[in-house]
Amino acid sequence: MPFPSLNRLFPWLSGSRSAAISPAATDASTSARPKVFGVGIAKSGTKTLGRCFRELGYHNCSIRDDLVPAAISTPDAVIAATGDYDSFEDFPWFWFYERLSVSYPDSRFVLTRRRDDDIWRRSFYNHMRTIPPQRIELGRQLAERFLPGVPIDDLHRIHNERVRDFFADKPGRLLEVCWEESTSWDPLCAFLGQPLPDVPFPHENRGDYAGAHDRSDPR
Repeated sequence: MPFPSLNRLFPWLSGSRSAAISPAATDASTSARPKVFGVGIAKSGTKTLGRCFRELGYHNCSIRDDLVPAAISTPDAVIAATGDYDSFEDFPWFWFYERLSVSYPDSRFVLTRRRDDDIWRRSFYNHMRTIPPQRIELGRQLAERFLPGVPIDDLHRIHNERVRDFFADKPGRLLEVCWEESTSWDPLCAFLGQPLPDVPFPHENRGDYAGAHDRSDPR
């Protein structure tokens, strides 16, 4: 059986989700800002973070499923794909925080997390029910490349621990947030050196999966 095309496996390739741009992002005053990378694992509040970036005028890039082959075999191509944007969240960026921190020495990183691992697991498995098996397999291969031998149930905890450990000796470069514990613009804006926007704090992509509805999911 022929392998399905990337467009069938990754419908975001032809949509706007992978590179949503705020009108404010065209302001020349934003062009010199350091890049900022969301490094929370999938289903940790990444979409809310992306909305925050856009509201703050960043030229944001979200999911790039088209980079799956490169993320597995030729990571330099993933780093090269960061050139046209100044903020990033979700896949594949959260896997590449070590290399990105070296490639962009003045960049900042935001670790989104869930209130506890059980909440993340429920949200993650709910999400998996909506994804074709071929995409799940590619995601498994990628997780195995970066966190070899780590069971799915432990990905949220282990990934967060490794991000914290990596940035422990890099003060000022990492902000950790949990939207279930605080929904305020203040920590993010203070971290990025941006003024508080005159809009309510967003909540994007709440869980709404067939057979497993969870209104507490703020992803």
